[in-house]
Amino acid sequence: MILLLLVFVIMFLGMIFVVSLTIPDYRKVEDIAKTHQTIYQFFESDIPVAHLHYVDKKPTQYIWWELPIDFTGLPSGPAVFIFDEKGNVCDYSRDIGDDSKFRKKWDNDVNRDQNLPLFDLKKKFGYPIPTDNQLDDDNETAIHLPNESGSQ
Repeated sequence: MILLLLVFVIMFLGMIFVVSLTIPDYRKVEDIAKTHQTIYQFFESDIPVAHLHYVDKKPTQYIWWELPIDFTGLPSGPAVFIFDEKGNVCDYSRDIGDDSKFRKKWDNDVNRDQNLPLFDLKKKFGYPIPTDNQLDDDNETAIHLPNESGSQ
């Protein structure tokens, strides 16, 4: 019984370690904010995305880029970056659960009813789309361009 409990604890700690390698440490969110000023830099980096949403603040529509929650640091909410219509970072929060000022400014206007696919966001901002039968790096869809005769 003790051996089984020990195995369970080791497996649990191993899972936490693996998850901590794939999700950025939220102490690094400040560094991300300093080095990534545009959505294009986010596209080109390995910054993970948990949810993408539109934020409708008339007349401007912003993008809500939510990172996965890093449970190793026990945050009360995820880190979020807000992009303007030109793709520039205009605001961010390391932990929206503890950032009432950020929530008050953005949270009520987030359209959470529909996730925005990363592939569609890249198209919206004119990010280079793979051609021929190449897959997007998100493995979402293959793009098939018409050949010279017009068929696909």
